[in-house]
Amino acid sequence: MRHGKAMRGSQSGRGSGGSPQSFKRSEGRPERTATARNPASILAHNHPGGIAEPSKHDESIATEIQKVLALVEISLQDHIILANNEYYSFKRNNLI
Repeated sequence: MRHGKAMRGSQSGRGSGGSPQSFKRSEGRPERTATARNPASILAHNHPGGIAEPSKHDESIATEIQKVLALVEISLQDHIILANNEYYSFKRNNLI
């Protein structure tokens, strides 16, 4: 694996309107990433309302996903929120 270059990406879920889907049993399974032999993952989603700040729900979901990924020895490197021409990085803001 080369540093700084994504080897493979996949979409694990899709939200609708202002409500993202999270932890749906048929989507977003950590073993999908594990079987691709990726030692790390990055989460990303958009905020259609235009504000790139995490909600309490975003923070709790990131924590839960980080715990689940750790069970299959995958580290969560970042959780990025995109809105308009801005982004919010959990890692840059010391939340991961």
